Amino acid sequence: MINFSKNLITRLATYAIDNPASFLKRTAALNFSVGSVGLIIGMIINKNIPEKEKRFMIIQEATEGVLDLGVFLGCATAFEKIGRWLVKTKKLVPHIDNFSKEQVKDAITKFFANPNKPGISMLAESKIRTWVKAAEVGAGLIGTIIAFNVITPLIRNYIASKLEKNIGKKMDKTQTYSPILPATKLNQPISFNKNDPFASFNSAMTTGKLPQRAYLPVFTSTGMRV
Repeated sequence: MINFSKNLITRLATYAIDNPASFLKRTAALNFSVGSVGLIIGMIINKNIPEKEKRFMIIQEATEGVLDLGVFLGCATAFEKIGRWLVKTKKLVPHIDNFSKEQVKDAITKFFANPNKPGISMLAESKIRTWVKAAEVGAGLIGTIIAFNVITPLIRNYIASKLEKNIGKKMDKTQTYSPILPATKLNQPISFNKNDPFASFNSAMTTGKLPQRAYLPVFTSTGMRV
């Protein structure tokens, strides 16, 4: 178990050094996926949520999770390419000791022409390679921020509104309601006793019959009258 953990950590560390932008993107995606799955599991085992609402919430979270993950990976990858493109087009130029700006640009051209064997000094190659990785990481982080804070909330709100319209209507149709009072018969007189101003209302509640006229008691400074 210890040897397996050491090998795994070594591989992860090597991958992070060689491909820092890709490593950050993949670990963030893994963290995002685990969080979404955890929410769904929490909904499933939560007995306090009604079954109809639970089904709606699980469908919503699963749909949003898949789409959000796709948007995140798409934005991060796209911005990584933008960072690499900025270096390739010499819009982001590193500083190399004892190199003029024109010499650095010439070295960048040779590097991208043949990254495996660029035909430049080891110092220039190492500096440019590190600079490209840094540009990819920085641009990828910008893409991640945009995905999480701008695009993802818009998608979640859009999906929630669509699911509420479609699934919410079906849930409303299956919902049953019990009347508080039994069916009433109108225009049937009920005897009214002025000695008991609430008698007609008590009778309506127990028999389900509405009185033709209702006398509300009025409370005054000298007592109650109807």
